[in-house]
Amino acid sequence: MISFFKKHPSWFASAILLMAILFAYIITMPPDILPGDSGEFQALIPVGGVLHPSGYPLYQLLGKIETTLMPIGTIAWRVTMLSAIFATAAAAATMLLLRECQLDTPLTALGGAVVGLMPMLWRQAIIAEVYTLAVLLLLLVWWAGCRLYHGKNGLMLLALLAGLAMSHHLILTAALPWPFLALWRRQDERRPQNVLAAIALFLTPFSLYGLTFFHARQWMTVFPGKTFGFPDAVVRGYVSPFWLAGFFNYVTGGAYTASDSGLWQLSDFNLREMAQLIFRWSNANITWLGMMLALIGVAWMLRRQRFLLVMTLPTFLIVALFSARYHLVFHEETGFFCVALTTMDLWIIFGAHAIWERQTGKARLFPIALLILLVTLEVFAFREHPTYWPEMQPYGPTPRTWATTALTTAEPDSIIFGDWGYITPLRYMQFVEHMREDVMVVHAPLGDAAFMEELLQDTEAIGKKAYLLQPSPEHGPILRPAEP
Repeated sequence: MISFFKKHPSWFASAILLMAILFAYIITMPPDILPGDSGEFQALIPVGGVLHPSGYPLYQLLGKIETTLMPIGTIAWRVTMLSAIFATAAAAATMLLLRECQLDTPLTALGGAVVGLMPMLWRQAIIAEVYTLAVLLLLLVWWAGCRLYHGKNGLMLLALLAGLAMSHHLILTAALPWPFLALWRRQDERRPQNVLAAIALFLTPFSLYGLTFFHARQWMTVFPGKTFGFPDAVVRGYVSPFWLAGFFNYVTGGAYTASDSGLWQLSDFNLREMAQLIFRWSNANITWLGMMLALIGVAWMLRRQRFLLVMTLPTFLIVALFSARYHLVFHEETGFFCVALTTMDLWIIFGAHAIWERQTGKARLFPIALLILLVTLEVFAFREHPTYWPEMQPYGPTPRTWATTALTTAEPDSIIFGDWGYITPLRYMQFVEHMREDVMVVHAPLGDAAFMEELLQDTEAIGKKAYLLQPSPEHGPILRPAEP
């Protein structure tokens, strides 16, 4: 190993930089249970539960392996650590892609830092979430597309990586068609046997959804009485649809993309407001310097790296517009925009490369200094908003504290209703640490008075004691007896 790094000092520098990025994640990572979707992943991945649509079977499989093999930390921390590993690997994949594009070593290494320390990706890297794996797969798909374009027989690799990406997160469908355009200049790869083999490799990762189906059937057996009358009793309601009629809707995320959600109502698109959101998010993550370098990079790629621009530009436009539209419709932050920002990060590196090419001697330090300044600005931007969930502030009770208090306070065989952001730590304590498994924890919209009144009447009719887990800024969520 030492001799290898002596012969390849650039690889040694890249390895040190990746270790520094991983260290930055670890020291900013919450040590235990998290709320919201992160708490869901922490609770269900170790025990083979059913995740919310679209299921994320690759993420769940890798998470199960990692939590089993990693010997340190709580199970919750291990699931979170998986995001940090994927984000570090995404920085490494950025370096790999830039090397494939023949960029100079200093710019390649700094490119990994620009991606790895981008504030939105950094925040995703320190919670249990699916987006760092999505970014990693995106970069690997682009790398395989470049290999195919450069005549390196990359069709099979591209097909497999595209299948993994498509079966992991639907947002990556925005990136998948464009790398295959390289086939237009690769007649040797378009032979029928090659195409059939590539299709088979592309479809193979979708077999991972068999694990999701298997887990659903298991949970229906283990908790046969836990779903009585309530649509979201055990795992947010994603057990009952697992018959053929509901499975397609589940894996395609139909609950989020249905026409009545407003996402696809073109007459209701406010492009000005969406553009303002995209600009604000971009400025918050890559600052004015990054946006300036990105514009230079796009102009340079239009002349010198057209195929990479063909892959990245439509991906950025689709994902950015979808992310903004999602935010306007559902009024919640989304990690989708990480994919768009990763695209801009690549443009930034090529912008620095465009300046690098025009310089000689010591003047070549100028684009390097710009990238170092950008990385510094990213670090400061992250420090201004270091958390994704508002409940992850360093003060006040931790999710473990409020979850333990709520479960120990509830009467035997009772039901706790609460908003999604607060109940998942309770489910972690039940499913992973087996605390008070007699209590049912149900996701319910506490702000919907009519719905809650009907729900509490149903609970009273079956003789169950009901509680509401209500937020309290000073003391964290507090359990209160519910009255119909």
